[in-house]
Formats: sequence, C-alpha cells, structure tokens
Amino acid sequence: MWKFALSNINTILNTIVTILSTFFSFTSLTKGWNLLLGIFFGLVAILLIIRFILGRFKTVNPTPPPPPEPPKTFWPPYLFYLPNRKEQTAKLSNAINEHEQTGVKQRPLVCLVGGEYQESHDKFKDCFVGKTLPTLYRWIKHEHDVKCFELTMCDCSPDRDELQQDILNKLIEKLSHYPPENTKAGVTQFLAEQGQPVIVYIDILIEDCQPVNDIIEKGFIEFWRDWPVPQADYFINQEDNAHYRLLVFMCFHYPNTTQRRFQFTTPWSIQGKVTRQLNRLDKQLSRSIYWFKVGTVVLPQLESIKKEAAIEWLRDECKNHQITFSYDRLKTIEAKIRPFYQGHSNGIPMETLAPQLQKILQESTT
Repeated sequence: MWKFALSNINTILNTIVTILSTFFSFTSLTKGWNLLLGIFFGLVAILLIIRFILGRFKTVNPTPPPPPEPPKTFWPPYLFYLPNRKEQTAKLSNAINEHEQTGVKQRPLVCLVGGEYQESHDKFKDCFVGKTLPTLYRWIKHEHDVKCFELTMCDCSPDRDELQQDILNKLIEKLSHYPPENTKAGVTQFLAEQGQPVIVYIDILIEDCQPVNDIIEKGFIEFWRDWPVPQADYFINQEDNAHYRLLVFMCFHYPNTTQRRFQFTTPWSIQGKVTRQLNRLDKQLSRSIYWFKVGTVVLPQLESIKKEAAIEWLRDECKNHQITFSYDRLKTIEAKIRPFYQGHSNGIPMETLAPQLQKILQESTT
C-alpha cells in the first residue's frame, strides 16, 4: 500500500515539474526543479498521509458528566423534635411578647416545663432557640446569636438558701471567665456584656433531688425574683443594651414510666408532687406572668407523640419547606410512620420518634 501511494505521488510530482519547466523554459534545470519541488511536495504529502491516518481513528466523545443532582432539602435537626409542641411554643411566645411590652424586659423570664426524661427537654430548648426566637427578636439571625449556659441540678436541698447558693455556684462554674464578683450582681454584669439574648437552661432530675412541698417556688423561682437589673455601665457598647435578654428554662425530668405496665401518676408520687405544684403555679399565673414579681410561665407538660400528631407534623413541614408530594406519595410516606405505632397507642417518646421521622423525610426528599 505504501509503495503504491509513493509511486502515484512520484508520478504526480514529475508531471507537475515537467509542466512548470516547460512553461518557464527551464528545461535545463529540470533536475534542480525536481529536487526542490520534490522536497516541498514530499513534505505536503507526508502531512496529508498523517492526516489521513489520524482520520481513520474514530473520535471517541468524552463521557458526558452526570446530570446535576437536585438540591437536597436541608432539615435542621431540631425540627424533628417539634411534633405536638405547638401549644408549648405558642404559650412561651405569648409570654415573651408580654415581657417585651414592659419596662422590665431585661429582667429574667422564667419558663417552667415538666415531662418524662425521654421527651427531649433539651431539644425543645434547641427548637425554641433555632426556630421561635428569630421570629421574636429581629436581631437574631442564627442560633449562635444566642448564648446558652446549661446546668444540671441533682441532690436539690429542701433548704432554700442551700439550693439557691448551689444554683449560683453552678452558673458561675459555667461562665468562660469568672465574673469580677461571685455574686448575682457579678454574674449579671458578665451576662449583660454578652450583648445578646442569654438562655440559662437548668436540667432538674427530680428522681434524684425529689422536690418536696413548695420547693419550686421558694427555691427556684425566688432565686430569680431578686435577680438584679443590669446597670448601664455594665455594657461595653451602649447599643448592645437593646439586645440583652435573660431567659431561664427550668425543665423537670420525671422518672421514665414508658416501660411500665401501668402508666399513671398518683398524687403522692414524685411526678405527682411536681405536676401538682406546676398546675398550682400555672393557675396563679393565669392573670399575669408577674404573679411572683418576676416573669414566669408554666408550659404544658411534654408528652409522648401520638400517631395523628406525627402525621400532622409531616404535612406541615412539607408545606413549610415548599415540598409538594402527590397524594399517593404522601400516603406512602405516612404509611412508613404507622408501623412504629403498633403497640404504642399511648404515643411514642420524642427521643425515640424523632430519629425515625428524620430518616423517613430525608430518604423521601433525596
């Protein structure tokens, strides 16, 4: 094949040289023309042959990139702890709005809530910080705009003075820098200098401390009743004065009764005593949250989640995130929730249900 191609090219070149030599009357230089033109056309021929050979290979198109995945829906973790918590959120929001309309909005607002240990009291606080607070305070854009201090109270002494001193000591220990004075005034100064809302979260394990009589009022509420108002010179920046708030969550954890055969609360049980106290306080606060001379609100107790509440939450969150499911697909997702409730007619503890809801929704929106 190569000999045939070169022979044809040589014949063509000789013909072209003969024509040019005759035309320009350079017959005497035929051999010279042959040499020069032969080199020139030889290079051209080589280039043409190379192009011909390369052209024989099929061009392999590169593998097209995979189509971009649809954006995944971002579900803040705290959302899965909100089913059946609307009543608590609404009551707390109303109390804060009332607190904001007064001249004492930089004094503490104490929020009391009870419930079994598995009802995720801490997550309820996270829900409030991440979702509710930004709608109440325009300067809160992110959960990091709120300063949180968490305390755990065990061994609560029936003695009022000992209990209140224990609260103060635990709070001082939680501060990143010790206040100038180990007093309420010193802690107030430190918290006020944060220039942002501050939440003090007190986790009270009643199975250990066993509150008796009116310890909640005379011990815990009274501790905040004489909490000092921050002075103007406490603020590094006077403009931060408007952003400082102090919210106190006092969460009473009841012993876990979800595994017990007979689930009821008796007036003489630990849970019964606390429940009775909270109900009495709530009745006294029905006219004003300042019944105890400090902003106080008793929230409905945190209870296990019924099946209907879980399904209602699912529909609401899909709507809030602008996720449109067909009727059949929505029913399919709801059908994944129902099996969890077999044998749990009284509801499922939030601690158990929330991870399942998170898994179902994330799998359905990816």
